[in-house]
Amino acid sequence: MTAQDWLIAIGIVAFNIGGFGVGFWLEIRVALLRRRLMRVGLPTEAAIERIKDTHVTVNNSPVVNVYLTVRPIDRSPFQARTRLAISRLSVGSLEPGMVVPVRYDPNHPSNVIIVE
Repeated sequence: MTAQDWLIAIGIVAFNIGGFGVGFWLEIRVALLRRRLMRVGLPTEAAIERIKDTHVTVNNSPVVNVYLTVRPIDRSPFQARTRLAISRLSVGSLEPGMVVPVRYDPNHPSNVIIVE
């Protein structure tokens, strides 16, 4: 194997490890946010405005951005976005126009999760 072959091999390994790290970090970050909002987030409903594919998969599940109009009881509705990994078997279970239960952080309303 030449020096150039070794550099290519090292580059491929580094790229794959880096890709794994990004996906793993995304999973942990979402899990921590979900856990915190399930504990301290305020429950309400939100209407799904649109869903957009991020072209990222986590454990073979596509990750989508879900754009919502959150309707709290004690304040005006606001727009928010949440990122969600959806099983390939239930991709059609969320559609624009649906009303879903959510939890949001009253101090940082952009932090929203869909409660499944």
